[in-house]
Amino acid sequence: MTSTKPVQRAAQRRGELHRARGDPRVPQAIAARHRLDTVSLAMTLPRRPVSGGDVHARAIERLDLAVDDRERSSEESKAAHGGPDERTAAVALAAANEQVAAREAWVKYIEHGY
Repeated sequence: MTSTKPVQRAAQRRGELHRARGDPRVPQAIAARHRLDTVSLAMTLPRRPVSGGDVHARAIERLDLAVDDRERSSEESKAAHGGPDERTAAVALAAANEQVAAREAWVKYIEHGY
């Protein structure tokens, strides 16, 4: 616990003393959370759609490449069905699907702003 009465009262107002009864690490975690500057960690994205620009063109190119990679991975997965490389091919296909979903989401954000 804390050593001075005003500090203890402030900790009690924040609920730290109540929460600390079960686990002595709780006050330290709360203090670390308060010190964390989440504003500086936040990723900033443009607020307005920028469709038609250079960023949009690159996003479309990356999406096309991801779709091509997914098609190739799908063919490899079908060819490896029942073989020793089946699991590796399935993992590659899952990664390609995730990449396409991420690229589609980025294009959507650029085009619509959400």
